[in-house]
Formats: sequence, C-alpha cells, structure tokens
Amino acid sequence: MITINLLPPLKKQELRLRGLYVAIKNLMYTVLLLTILSTIVLLATKALLQNHFNQTVAESTLTLKSGKIFNNDIRIFNQQLYLLRRACPRRAERGDARDAADH
Repeated sequence: MITINLLPPLKKQELRLRGLYVAIKNLMYTVLLLTILSTIVLLATKALLQNHFNQTVAESTLTLKSGKIFNNDIRIFNQQLYLLRRACPRRAERGDARDAADH
C-alpha cells in the first residue's frame, strides 16, 4: 500500500501538537475532577468523624460530671459524719460497740 502525504510537514506538526494538547487537557480535567471528588469525600468523612468525636466527648463529660457529683456527695456526707462523731464522741463509741456486738 502506498502512503500519500497530502499535508505539509508544518500542518502535520500542528496536528500532532493539537492532539497532544487535547490529551493533556483531558488528563488535567480528569485529575481536577478526581481532586474535587476526593475533597468532597474527605470533607464528608471529616464532618462524620467530628460529629462522632463530639458525641464521645459529650458522653465522657457527662460520665465525669456524674462521678464528680457522686464523689462530692460522699465527701460531704463523710464530713458531716466526722462532725457528728466529734460533737458526740460517747454516742459514737457506744454505737460502734453495739455494731460490733451485733455482728
């Protein structure tokens, strides 16, 4: 088969460069599209993880607050018990003796 060159060499070069330009342009659009999609996925994941973290912190804080309140109540009760024993030492001793005799 015989190849016929109908285009001059300058036009051939332009055609090759135009094809290369279109390929590079399409590649850049593809990379840009993938970058945008991955950014959307990462932002959605970040929002999900931030929400989960906020819930975890809220639950932990609530647990710590209730434990702190419980410990504070025990401390106040112990202080009141100490003051009562200090105010009435004989009754406290007799009460201890009765408790020991019962067990």
